[in-house]
Amino acid sequence: MLEIAPFDFEKHFARTFELWQASFEKSWPLDEPAFRRLISDDPYIPGLRKRQFVALVEGVVAGFVLFQFVAEKGSGNLNLVMVAPGHQRQGVGTALHNYALAELQKAGAVRVQLGGGSPTFWQGIPDDLSGAANFFEKMGWQYSETSYDLTQNLQGFTGAGEFSAPVATRGITFRTAVPADQAAIVAFEKAEFPNWLGAYEYVMGFGDFNDLLLVCDIDGKIVGTVIMFSPLSNPYRLDVPWKRLLGENRGALGCVGIARSLHRQGLGSAMMAAAMEELKKRGVGNCHIGWTWRVTFYEKLGFKLWKSFWMSWQNFS
Repeated sequence: MLEIAPFDFEKHFARTFELWQASFEKSWPLDEPAFRRLISDDPYIPGLRKRQFVALVEGVVAGFVLFQFVAEKGSGNLNLVMVAPGHQRQGVGTALHNYALAELQKAGAVRVQLGGGSPTFWQGIPDDLSGAANFFEKMGWQYSETSYDLTQNLQGFTGAGEFSAPVATRGITFRTAVPADQAAIVAFEKAEFPNWLGAYEYVMGFGDFNDLLLVCDIDGKIVGTVIMFSPLSNPYRLDVPWKRLLGENRGALGCVGIARSLHRQGLGSAMMAAAMEELKKRGVGNCHIGWTWRVTFYEKLGFKLWKSFWMSWQNFS
């Protein structure tokens, strides 16, 4: 008999991690601490509530589902559905999927993303998990678009001067943030990129101001920002959980934004080059760019396509 029950870390974690290894170890290997962090609530993200349930067959964990909800936004994410190989095609995945969506509706979600959230496993369904895409299509999810992850080994990067030259004579400066910049950073993100505000508050909540690169105009006003991640960042952060794929010295750049009034003037490329040079100094090897559609922009900076993702959302009426 199939039973959906609340996940208990003490009772169910070991078996659930075994499910991850059985399902994804070959293509998406994770160590146990990273997996534990990704399925746990994060005290650094206000209002975020992650919920976990297991499917039990005769008392044994046969499946697992993870979803999350941010009440302030009315948005939810279906992060992960796993079914043990011996219990697939027996309705376990369908039961977990339907239970999660029903719980999200009861919680007040009006829009749910397949994947995503923060921190997250994936922003959508990875291109190497075609069976998962087929399952979710049968569950009623429709393909919306494709997003991309890119990587580059920064130890070979030498192009900072090439990209900074066009802005060198305009009084533009690049610097890392300090705590006194917090109010100005919040104001900039609210005005220009409100969907990224939570990500910046997350980094500042750790005290990792040095991981925020700022672009300032001749008057010192912030006109661009980017989040950096390196081996020197707070170890609790999981900007890129794929240590076994990208290496211990992996890094990342994310939430890359220039004020709308200054687009198409080379500032974005110059900011990225400055951030890449900074991460190189901090010992980063493989640098990860996640959840983007701007492949051509990043390819000009030397990044190469790493993974692509099948994206989908559902609205609840």
